[in-house]
Amino acid sequence: MKNKASLLLSILLLSASFGSCQNSNKTTSSTLKVTPEMVAEQEAKCLDTYLITEFIEHNHDLDTLSVKEIKTLLTENFNNFKKNKKDFISRNENAHYQENNFFDSLTKPFSIEDEKIIDRENILKKLVNNNHLNYQDSVQKGIYFKQKFKKNKNFIEPIVRNNGSTIFKFSSEETIYPFYNLNLDSEEDVQITQIYYHDSEENNLPTDEIYFPLNPIKIPQMKHVDSVAMSFKVKYLSKVDTLHFTKADIGVQKGAVKLLKMQDNYVEYELPYNYYPYHKGTLIEKVFYNNKEQALDSKYSLSNTNHETVQDYYQGNLDHLEDIVNAIKDLKTREEIYLTLRYLALKNANVYLRSRAINRHLLKGNVSSFTLYLENTRDTISFSTVLKNSDSVKEVYVNTFEEKTEFIDKDGQFISSIPHEITFLKSSRGNIQSTSYFQILNERYNYDYYFLNRENAKYTSLPYSNMEYLCPSILMVSSKDDKGISLGIQLISTLEPKVLTDVVFNNFRNLNYSKEGIVMYKDGSYYNLYDQNNQIITPDTSTPITKVSIKKVDYN
Repeated sequence: MKNKASLLLSILLLSASFGSCQNSNKTTSSTLKVTPEMVAEQEAKCLDTYLITEFIEHNHDLDTLSVKEIKTLLTENFNNFKKNKKDFISRNENAHYQENNFFDSLTKPFSIEDEKIIDRENILKKLVNNNHLNYQDSVQKGIYFKQKFKKNKNFIEPIVRNNGSTIFKFSSEETIYPFYNLNLDSEEDVQITQIYYHDSEENNLPTDEIYFPLNPIKIPQMKHVDSVAMSFKVKYLSKVDTLHFTKADIGVQKGAVKLLKMQDNYVEYELPYNYYPYHKGTLIEKVFYNNKEQALDSKYSLSNTNHETVQDYYQGNLDHLEDIVNAIKDLKTREEIYLTLRYLALKNANVYLRSRAINRHLLKGNVSSFTLYLENTRDTISFSTVLKNSDSVKEVYVNTFEEKTEFIDKDGQFISSIPHEITFLKSSRGNIQSTSYFQILNERYNYDYYFLNRENAKYTSLPYSNMEYLCPSILMVSSKDDKGISLGIQLISTLEPKVLTDVVFNNFRNLNYSKEGIVMYKDGSYYNLYDQNNQIITPDTSTPITKVSIKKVDYN
């Protein structure tokens, strides 16, 4: 159960976070009888759909309490708020003072030399373009994913540059992983329409919101997934409005925006309260200019600030909390209380979300004008694609936990386990990760290395103190003697812990852009590496290697 302070905070967030915009009616709140239809009406009016879910979640914070306890807490909340009026007003006045003092202290004229100028973009082209079509084309060309099991849950992770994996083939300087380019202000609705496991199709499709391609996607069953069919709806900006203000416009309202102040490096304007999701009138971009029409760098901004007095803010919250106490005092069930709390919170929010707010900006230069870019119209494109597993069906999979690791089969059935969290070996460049070699952080904060047989889930301890990728087909390994002195570098296969040459090296040089491939150093001489077919081994060599030979080269 949550503690009392947490519950009171939840109640306050639920009921009184929208200031004094509630039109309280003291004569009817005590006899208010809320119906589901009344709540549905307020939900339909709610501009910020996120709040609908938030209010429901705050209700559930009270699930462990009886009806009597809920009423007591709400009444205590109201009485404490009423009792602490002086403290509330003092704290908020102090906050307002500090905010104003902060802006006043940094408002100043700039010399031309001290102004910070940024590149002037074509904002209209940045906001309204064909990126949604490029996005559609790249998605439909095909996407691969990695499958991971974690804490008895199944996830797929799209392999794209957006998730931080920016990998280059050094020979061609081309990206291996695709980049899906979509405007930041675009909205995306992604749904799974079918899941194809290695042995069946999924009818019970997940309903969780999907943030493609950044976040892992949860899959219902603990099985190997062959592919996933997905549908996409992308809402993109097709038209924007612009409002331009100069110092001559102080006190003037253009559209829904009124310029209040423009002095030195400070700008203040009033506009409708900004909320999500995007809607007509949403402020998307803003650019501030000096007297030479050069774009100025921003120092600090504060948006959606309330411009009512602290006294009004306090009284609005107090009235709203009193309405809640009066409305629930004769209710008999938790369900009735929840319904009433949702109704009052939504009604209050619906007034507030239609109010006006103030945006404040400090720039790194003298402001002579600025342009606001606001949403006018969004259009939608719909398309579908199939995500494919980058790996084929295996005999063994890894199910990770914080303090152990389980090995499971393709149907999620347990095979064996190891009492440690493991990490599979990854190259320092980040473009290769083993599925067989793993490491465990030991008590000395060094790594112990192991090889996992993917056919039978048996793992073997390896006698190495360090392992690193030389190329996709070869690992460099080294050991130390009893005194901690390195015994040199050996080369083993990435497919199995097999030594590829008897030669033990002192060092290496990985020439990413050289046709010479990889240069190894031993006892004062340099060598290139060649595979069993006498082909030179390069940093990109990925074909299976069973044997390595060396040839001496002149290298300075």
